[in-house]
Amino acid sequence: MKKTVKVPSRLQLPIAKMDKVQTGNGRVEIKFIDDSTVKVTEHSKLVIDDFVYSGKPSTSKMALKFASGTVRFATGQSGKMNKANINLRTPTATIGVRGTDFAATVDDFGKSLIILLPEADGSVGEITVSNAAGFVILTRAFQATVVSTTDSRPTKPVILNLSLDQIDNMLIVSPADEVLSDEDIADSKSNILDLSELDIDLLAKDNLQEDQFGNSELDINSINSDFLGEDFLDNNLGADTCANREGAKLCGTTFGLDNTTQFTTVVSGDYIRLVRTLSTTVDIVVKKDSNKTLYIDSNGKSFLIEINDPAGGTIINVKQSE
Repeated sequence: MKKTVKVPSRLQLPIAKMDKVQTGNGRVEIKFIDDSTVKVTEHSKLVIDDFVYSGKPSTSKMALKFASGTVRFATGQSGKMNKANINLRTPTATIGVRGTDFAATVDDFGKSLIILLPEADGSVGEITVSNAAGFVILTRAFQATVVSTTDSRPTKPVILNLSLDQIDNMLIVSPADEVLSDEDIADSKSNILDLSELDIDLLAKDNLQEDQFGNSELDINSINSDFLGEDFLDNNLGADTCANREGAKLCGTTFGLDNTTQFTTVVSGDYIRLVRTLSTTVDIVVKKDSNKTLYIDSNGKSFLIEINDPAGGTIINVKQSE
């Protein structure tokens, strides 16, 4: 069994995989050889699960766990490491980066507040926050989401009213106010750490105006599925019915909830998500601009769904049974 050795921090202290960085009343900044940096605030813990820099983007990799407290991460020079080889996570979420800055604040129970930050030159990148229950994509400065548990999907992103020097552990106990737009709800005292799917006012939804608005992952609701009609629907559909939204073409079902196929399809940033929840769940996420053909057999019900131009694209086969 490997013995744990505590080493006081100092300037130019080397760091290696499997190291644990824990702060007390001070802060630590770690700069990796690919120029990625991690700033660890007071009373925080970071675990270096893995770090390999080979000089080749395809074989270099990084895996970090933000265990508790607050850390700020900034990716290094573009091209030194494939973004697919960077694994950043909290106890409840995984964070996919595309060359940008973000901060993560984690409380004692693993609840994670993740905020997309502007870079030094003022530009803003993009991150994906996901777990087994779902994902969101953050694309605007100070946009944030909360992931409470590994089984609860990230909350709908909101923009917080704060500055870079306010990124610390106090966000756990005293979250910043949201910046509300005209499309947001009128309650300006909403607390991001208290956001819940129970707050969604389903009665306020105007179905007559459904096609005028984009759908989001919050619209995926298994309660709307017609369980009684499951055995009687002729779901052997072809791709003869098509819909378009945000530059994507969808055939074989439609955007939003399709009462015929029982699929709910939403566009989230650069991705399309298709979910069908009845006796079992089908949950598929693909790039919005990709060409896909989906053959889905769910408990004997067959579906053919096409995304954009299936010719020359990839084929995805899903076979599911109870």
